[in-house]
Amino acid sequence: MHKGNSYQNYIKIFCVVCLIFFNPFFISCIFPASLNLDHTKIRLLLKPNETKSSTIEVENPTNQDILVKVYAQDWIYTSSHDGAKDFYPSGTLPRSASRWISFFPNEFILPAISKQKVKYTIKVPSQAEGTYVTVLFFETDIGNQSRQGTEMNIKLRIGSLFYIDVEPLKRDITFNSLSILQDKESLALKLTGIIHNIGNQDITLDGQFHILDKQGMVFCRGEFNRVYTLPGDSHLIEAICHQKLLKGIYDIVMTFDAGKSQEETGFKGGPIIVKEIAIEIDDKGNLISWQASN
Repeated sequence: MHKGNSYQNYIKIFCVVCLIFFNPFFISCIFPASLNLDHTKIRLLLKPNETKSSTIEVENPTNQDILVKVYAQDWIYTSSHDGAKDFYPSGTLPRSASRWISFFPNEFILPAISKQKVKYTIKVPSQAEGTYVTVLFFETDIGNQSRQGTEMNIKLRIGSLFYIDVEPLKRDITFNSLSILQDKESLALKLTGIIHNIGNQDITLDGQFHILDKQGMVFCRGEFNRVYTLPGDSHLIEAICHQKLLKGIYDIVMTFDAGKSQEETGFKGGPIIVKEIAIEIDDKGNLISWQASN
């Protein structure tokens, strides 16, 4: 398996840092070519054997004609699960929808200050279930540039990410190894855990915590790192409370929203998941015990 965005593959396209969501206006200030898309993220809810067609509008905001090439690739989230992606050849990955998508035209001249609609068609196989993904890239040459004696062909590409949800869907997540640690010097509390996407749908997980005393007064609040997952993915969640707590017993209430990715594209979010940990702090601010309630 070869990563589509590995160093070896991209040494010849020096400017591919402007992958999916790079600011096209900034690019046009530096390079003579630029592209804009009317949709950079597309989510579809379909059934097995269903076919869906629509268009993506490509804009050339510059004053010169450009050649645009269109192609599909697979993608997954990188190991950091912070939203960054690794790209692979079409049809490589288990959750690939790249072979489902056809598009026309796949190469065209886009005149200066003009727009072009590219039609795509998604045909879902009969055995599909859950979330499948692909990206439709639009690529153009920017030109040649010499760097340390090497002539390089510089290309610009931007993409439309596809999330294709095939019914029936199951959005489910589990938490393991929930724990709380304390820094001995600062007395900061660090909340950690491992989340597992055990459903068949992609999940973008947002989380926050509140530390309350027995009267319900909030002593500390904060947020967990946002985690992006496809079905089967696992990753660390963590958050820190820097507030020194007084002696007493507290409840840490952690609330997680497992539907951010769907909400961003106009679909139903959730579920909301709540976890609790009871902790005890001594008169020096040290954590002396904790216990997860579920």
